[in-house]
Amino acid sequence: MIFIPQEQMLDRNTYYFECCAGLGDTMLTCGYMYALELKYQAPIRLIVKPTHAFVPPMYDITDAWVIGKDISASFLEKHSDPVPKKGMIYAAHPCKHPELWEFFKPVYDYTSTIRFLTWFKQFLGIEEYCRLRYPLHYPELRKPVADRCAQLAPLNRIAVLSPEAVSVPPLPSYFWKELADRLYQKGLTVVSNVINPENTVSGTHYVEMASSDAVALCMKCHSAYSVRSGLCDLISEKGPGLHVFYPRHNTFFLYEMNAMFPGADIDEQIILPE
Repeated sequence: MIFIPQEQMLDRNTYYFECCAGLGDTMLTCGYMYALELKYQAPIRLIVKPTHAFVPPMYDITDAWVIGKDISASFLEKHSDPVPKKGMIYAAHPCKHPELWEFFKPVYDYTSTIRFLTWFKQFLGIEEYCRLRYPLHYPELRKPVADRCAQLAPLNRIAVLSPEAVSVPPLPSYFWKELADRLYQKGLTVVSNVINPENTVSGTHYVEMASSDAVALCMKCHSAYSVRSGLCDLISEKGPGLHVFYPRHNTFFLYEMNAMFPGADIDEQIILPE
């Protein structure tokens, strides 16, 4: 049953920020909560998608509302405001602000001359020197997923491939197939983390999992290989065990992991089509 807050339940001393974009954006908002609360000198409550509900607890944020569980989409729309205001709901990403299209367009088109993290901080209105805080906890692998993986191999002998992304174009299927073949030659068992089972990399194992399971598995497995996506942000502390691929030079400039997460020593490669 959906809990739909009455209008008076929006605390007039609290800001409400809707995390309305991708997983990585939700993580960044959580990672900058300290800076946002310092800026606004007031509490901020996050509102997240059901698929992102596991992210705030990674930062010990325990009061986030989940759309469809704690709050309805119609209530969001009715009580939203284009600027942050106490007692109102603010979409914490330019994708929901038509008036910010000129600001959003260079990132959308991969033509930005500033990197994504700097751009995102500009949108939030926080100082460039504000440091992104990393997760304090990681989700546990749910038992059905853990049992399925155990049927395949020990976690430390599993490599995870994540070929899907929203923010960057896909890499060709032959790239993933050749990568899987090389991993098998190293004695690893290869699992595909995909939303659509039809996108399972040829020759690999499809394991149905939620985003929280993907994070948990990637943090525990031998190695993770992903096109640049929000998942990569969440598992940046995988470090050298994380291999991230970019389909264009401009996507690398915009989203470079080692620029966003200094010291992580993540393996990053630009893969241009042949």
